[in-house]
Amino acid sequence: MDKMKAFIVADVGKLERVERPIPQIKEPDDVLLKVKAVGICGSDVKILEGKHHFKPGTVLGHEFCGEVVAVGSGVRHIKVGDRVAVDNNIRCGFCSFCRMGMSSQCVDIKTSALGVMRDGGYAEYCLVPKNNVMCFHRKLTMCSARKSKRWQRSSTG
Repeated sequence: MDKMKAFIVADVGKLERVERPIPQIKEPDDVLLKVKAVGICGSDVKILEGKHHFKPGTVLGHEFCGEVVAVGSGVRHIKVGDRVAVDNNIRCGFCSFCRMGMSSQCVDIKTSALGVMRDGGYAEYCLVPKNNVMCFHRKLTMCSARKSKRWQRSSTG
């Protein structure tokens, strides 16, 4: 299996560069990205300082974008070669907050956020659910797309 380089948070104050297997499509809604741009957020710093929850061994990086290199069998709106921005907050779509259109308060966010509780963008590749990627125009640079937080779904669709 091919390997990739990644940065994981091993413990409070400990960021490690590691080699890991490139993630593989497992679920029908999986999208595999080659990460092209990633930001360093204040939340990443707080994780390293021990002031924000995290899962040890997780690849950090929740503000990122990339190019689609593979998709699961259930992915219809995204195709290989698309340039996409990532919404790192994976929502359930069923809790009372999601049903009221307040998905930013979803009960699952604290346990499923990419780059916090699940592997994120401080790696060469990242596996993302189809509902958490959005295509952007070719004229927009990867760095600009990575910084864009204006698109936030009100439901998981």
